Amino acid sequence: MQIHTIPSGPLETNTFLIDNGAGEALLIDAPPGGYGDVMPLVREKGLALRAVLLTHGHFDHVLDAALFQKDGVPLYVHPDSEEMVRDPNRWMPFPFPGVDLSGLSWAGRDVFPEGKETLELAGLTVNIRHAPGHCPGSLVFHFPRLNAAFVGDVIFYRSIGRTDLPGGDMAVLMDSIRREIVTLPDGTLLYPGHGPSTLVEEEKEHNPYLSW
Repeated sequence: MQIHTIPSGPLETNTFLIDNGAGEALLIDAPPGGYGDVMPLVREKGLALRAVLLTHGHFDHVLDAALFQKDGVPLYVHPDSEEMVRDPNRWMPFPFPGVDLSGLSWAGRDVFPEGKETLELAGLTVNIRHAPGHCPGSLVFHFPRLNAAFVGDVIFYRSIGRTDLPGGDMAVLMDSIRREIVTLPDGTLLYPGHGPSTLVEEEKEHNPYLSW
């Protein structure tokens, strides 16, 4: 079982390919350029991609989602991020010439978890947690078997997500971190949307924003 970290797009957004070791895989986030970066590895390893899990709806995490959807891969996204994923171009802070992935079809395969579910995907249990504040529809995907949580832009190595974008709220974000991040087991690896991975216990001790 492997977790491949693949930074993609102009903001070096982390895409995570989870290989379950039995020919199936899950993908966390779909940044611009992510499809072209991920699919060669999927094909090389002969993997069946079972789902794309979107941590939130900001353009740098979802712009290639339509390409995976067209391949028949279901998307998992919080309802509060639906509009942002349907038309990511409307939410881009600056233009990308020639890029237009608006109008996702939301086929019946797509799923809209609200952040309280436990699902079985590609043979793995994933606990889905709703963690708004950076973005209203932010989700955290916790895989107990992997001892890992994919946290989007909720928390980073020694930092936290920004709250100055539409829908951001610092008080809400800090409450989400208290409820959904620091309550994870200390040894849980946190895989953020940008930058290096870290551990829950290290962020509790060293993250200057968590000195409550």
